[in-house]
Amino acid sequence: MIDFEELKKQYLILYYAVREYGDSTNSSQLKSLEQLLVELDKESPDIKRIKDLNLSLYPPHDGISEFFVWDDNFEKRLDLNEPIDNAKKITWEMLN
Repeated sequence: MIDFEELKKQYLILYYAVREYGDSTNSSQLKSLEQLLVELDKESPDIKRIKDLNLSLYPPHDGISEFFVWDDNFEKRLDLNEPIDNAKKITWEMLN
């Protein structure tokens, strides 16, 4: 059984990171994340739709798998990217 609350929590991490640090190349991922959050707010989320939207985050190029936040300060860069990397890993493991 999928924990939809945990899934939503992880997608919110990704959504806010992409919204704050992304650029125009991330517009399709941002739209998919918004659709995922809408689906997860439903009383009975459609797992097939969630899985399809999740897959749309990972196109061959410029997908969420390539998304990271750059900062010249190495420690800050690690701190910024750790929750993003964890959210990508958790959502992938929950749905695949």
